[in-house]
Amino acid sequence: MRQFGTLRRAGKSADAVSAVGGTSRVGDCPRCPTMSPKTRFSLARLASAALVWTVSLASCGVLHAQSSDTVAYWRFESATAGREVAPERVIEDVSGHGNHLRTFDAGTAPMFVESTHWKQVPQTRRANRIAIDNGARPARPFATRDLYLAPENASFDLVNGELNHWTIEASVNFKSGEGWERRWETFVGRDGYNVPRRDALHEDPLSNLGFKKRGDTNCISIEAFDSTGAYVTVQSKETVKPDVWYDVAAVSDGRTLKLYVKGPDDREMVLQGEQPFQGALANGGGEWTVGRGCFAFNPTEQMIGLIDEVRISSAAVTPDRFLATPLTGTVPSDEETGPPATQPAASQPTPPTHPVPSTLIHPHDPVLVREGDTYHVFASHGGLFHWRSKDLIHWESVAPVMKSAPQWAIDKIAPDPGIWAPDVGYFNGRFHLYYSLSRFGSQRSAIGLMTGATLNPDDPKYGWADEGAVVESNRGDDFNAIDPAFVLDQSNQPWLAWGSFNQGIFISRIDPDSGKLVGETTNIAARPGNTALEAPHLFFRDGYYYLVVSYDFCCRGARSTYKLVMGRSKEITGPYVSREGKPMLDGEATLLLRSHDFCIGPGQSSTVEGFGKWYLAHHYYDGRRNGEPTLALRDLYFDEDGWPLVGEPYAEMAGQNKEIAGEIVPGRFRVQSDYIDAGEIELVPGNLLKGMLGDGSYALDRRTRQVTLQTSSASGGKRLQCFMSLDGDTMIGRTSDGKIIRAVRIGS
Repeated sequence: MRQFGTLRRAGKSADAVSAVGGTSRVGDCPRCPTMSPKTRFSLARLASAALVWTVSLASCGVLHAQSSDTVAYWRFESATAGREVAPERVIEDVSGHGNHLRTFDAGTAPMFVESTHWKQVPQTRRANRIAIDNGARPARPFATRDLYLAPENASFDLVNGELNHWTIEASVNFKSGEGWERRWETFVGRDGYNVPRRDALHEDPLSNLGFKKRGDTNCISIEAFDSTGAYVTVQSKETVKPDVWYDVAAVSDGRTLKLYVKGPDDREMVLQGEQPFQGALANGGGEWTVGRGCFAFNPTEQMIGLIDEVRISSAAVTPDRFLATPLTGTVPSDEETGPPATQPAASQPTPPTHPVPSTLIHPHDPVLVREGDTYHVFASHGGLFHWRSKDLIHWESVAPVMKSAPQWAIDKIAPDPGIWAPDVGYFNGRFHLYYSLSRFGSQRSAIGLMTGATLNPDDPKYGWADEGAVVESNRGDDFNAIDPAFVLDQSNQPWLAWGSFNQGIFISRIDPDSGKLVGETTNIAARPGNTALEAPHLFFRDGYYYLVVSYDFCCRGARSTYKLVMGRSKEITGPYVSREGKPMLDGEATLLLRSHDFCIGPGQSSTVEGFGKWYLAHHYYDGRRNGEPTLALRDLYFDEDGWPLVGEPYAEMAGQNKEIAGEIVPGRFRVQSDYIDAGEIELVPGNLLKGMLGDGSYALDRRTRQVTLQTSSASGGKRLQCFMSLDGDTMIGRTSDGKIIRAVRIGS
């Protein structure tokens, strides 16, 4: 869990990033809000440009021209002033496309307010009385965004497509108050944690689009990356004033980005500026948000004011068709009406899912430990919490280890330090539980230690003794003293690794008698120019020490970009290198696991060897459950070169306690390359292979659960060795060039 290094944003001033002592940080799980389902969108299928007529405000029969290129349009006339937007409630998309707005968290939810505009709504000629008041600052130090787009229309999916032509329109009113002239206030944005795209490992934490008031000029600005990676900014010539309504529009036709503004003294939208904008909006696969900036933990990007009439279009809308341009014709009476019924979203085929046990737990930063025939998980959960299981599927909660920080940490580190990210090791006859202590936004951190004779709370000898601090960090140090990772070397000497952002991951020997650090501290992994790595984990197998770390950003629910990457070394102090032999100190690594399907932001891992198998534990943010942190326990396989591959979460497999009977059940499989959809294959009766890999054959070794996919000489004569899940529905393997191949059954 994570303390961030200084974040860099092209084209932004230093004031645009909240930083403390060179680091900024999202809170740990207990203080993180429950966030959204996975919301990534594509406009590739919205190619139709025909003008259609739809009913808006259907109950009074008002007609207005609405292009089929409208993706989403929100207005709030059916809302009740003074009512908050509840997390479970959507704000209807009145275009009928099913792309609703939903709040991230009740603690930061905006409120509907009655507020008459300076203008009348063009479509109805009546004063727009209801808007969203985004003015209340949340109590938590790093705010989440207020509203995100919750698409129900599968065509709004930018993961698989690009937005070539687009328009954003909104009505905005910035509130006056202290700091108004210094605040950067984003009212419509889209995240893009892969902008410009580099590769599966190195994703730049940049927003790919922000429509905002710039705090350094008080001008309206539209800022975005185009398909070439150029960061383009168009800023209004005139400054805006507080407590005044403005209509704004940003338009790109794939060649030029234009900005229009209509103020209280303007009769029509005025072109404020334009800049070359080549090709599509850079595809970061992020979310559209309303009322918040590009980083959830940066409160300076929050809009403090009113928002209404927001429309997103997949076309370069001309000024005569802007929302702020009145239509001609007869207008019905001024009557309060609600939005039309939402059109049903197009259904898309999805892989089968299995019931998840009700005992599945939802920790953050889990560590998996085995004592005898019982597995234990210790994790961040409002303190240090503890669960146990016999089968890695059904979990029992036991008494927490710690709910609040010890007095020495309150005295030395902070009045209210957070507690998270434990690890547990056994040596010198006792269990040693190392854990993190820090305060949001601070490098003043420590790793604490508790020891105990057993993990079994039913044993009379059970109990934890506070042993104080193991290592501390202060502002300006090379490392941040959080995220401990315990490992025994080949001679049973205990070691501790740690680190989050800054200059990376460090390791030092542990004194077996005291459990504290002794000897030299060694830097074993870094990420120059990015710093977004943390949460180390180490294990030894067949002559190699494996170092697994989490790249990028946790704690953002279904917007999290965490991924697990790894390197290995013959020596515990390194050098750790990737599969290609490139050093982890240079920011190189080999991918182990990244976001896919509902499993968002997998990170903070641990491993256990037991009963002839290896297991990997980690948390992820469940895209099906509002981004709730969730435990995953997986089989850990090793390819022919000894590099790990991960199986499916045990709780997600229907036949997790059954072996495959006979041969593989033939069927169609969706194929992912490095967890990105790449095509399909079909296993045909008679052990025949067809599909994207080419024609060939397949065979199953039931003893090892390995499936060999062999293409014919006409299809390249390639061989791929995969491991099949216990239920026979997924396969995982690695190509000769290092790509992870995952295949998921989608039909028989």
